[in-house]
Amino acid sequence: MTEEDRAPIRKDFFLRIFRGCEKALPEFFKEADFDDNDADCLADLYFAISDDYKEWRLKAPDHRTNDYKKAGITVAAVMAMRPISPRIAEENLQSLYMNQIFAIACATGILNRPISSMPEEDRTQFYLWLDNLRFPSTEPFLRAALSTEAHAPNRVVLAHVEISQIDMIIQKIKDRCILHDIELQLHDHSTDP
Repeated sequence: MTEEDRAPIRKDFFLRIFRGCEKALPEFFKEADFDDNDADCLADLYFAISDDYKEWRLKAPDHRTNDYKKAGITVAAVMAMRPISPRIAEENLQSLYMNQIFAIACATGILNRPISSMPEEDRTQFYLWLDNLRFPSTEPFLRAALSTEAHAPNRVVLAHVEISQIDMIIQKIKDRCILHDIELQLHDHSTDP
């Protein structure tokens, strides 16, 4: 895949996941706004974050990009941009969790594993944790990209704390997948005669 191909492919992925969210959770997404421009910006942001993250992490041979890292970087990009906004300026539970649900749906789409299958209280805590993450290094990129400036920066330079946050997201996703696998194994063994 060339540099020119990767952003449109990621944009289509984001749009497909958003449409899936609208269909699966209409009570959360019926008043949500996410369009082609949002998907373009999010795809560009994903690759800007990914490229800088790789510069930090490819120094070690065990830090190659894998699906967990793609999922974690995707969640970080969504939470940095928070691209989904309610069409109606009304704060309710749905508007508070739209971006977190979308981020987890994207991670699930990358891993093809149900990351959000957890007890309601754990899911709420996870959404709140995601909501507290901030990626200030992405703000100049987003301001320029969203204002359609001619000379928008095409790079993000992540701070140490932001790299650490992405690492934590990746670990939480891995832990959730491992826990899901254990739950499946326990369920399989509990049905054995």
